[in-house]
Amino acid sequence: MINNKELQRAILIIALAVCLDWLTKARATAVKGSIPLIKGVLNFTYTENTGAAFSIFSKHTSALGIFSAVVTLGLIGFMLHQKKKNPGKKIYLASIAMIIGGALGNMRDRFVFGYVVDFIDFCLINFPVFNVADIFITIGGILFCYCLIFDKEIRM
Repeated sequence: MINNKELQRAILIIALAVCLDWLTKARATAVKGSIPLIKGVLNFTYTENTGAAFSIFSKHTSALGIFSAVVTLGLIGFMLHQKKKNPGKKIYLASIAMIIGGALGNMRDRFVFGYVVDFIDFCLINFPVFNVADIFITIGGILFCYCLIFDKEIRM
């Protein structure tokens, strides 16, 4: 049986990811430039990414939007299935919710704007500009892998 608190927690994480992503992207869109936050380390730099991670598949935004919609729907089904099979696995289920929330944030950009708004520019090293949705996807992915590797009680 699905624990309602687990489902509520997952929905809250998804909503938090989407809201933080949209709010920060709205701010980035209003600035449309580059502002140093920590000189030589971190800039707030508005960019429009028509591709996926690291700008791969650039100029295929519509296909990426459809692909991300299908994957997101699949992830939602997977999360609901995993809630039944793995009740009480809070970090595991939260990791899936984080990935879903981040995917929804970037998917919205692809359908509304035709590109994804990126603005976090870690310029200390040569690294692509990214956004809050990407952070949620990355942290969710790391936690998901961690749980699969180290929690032997998780059933697929």
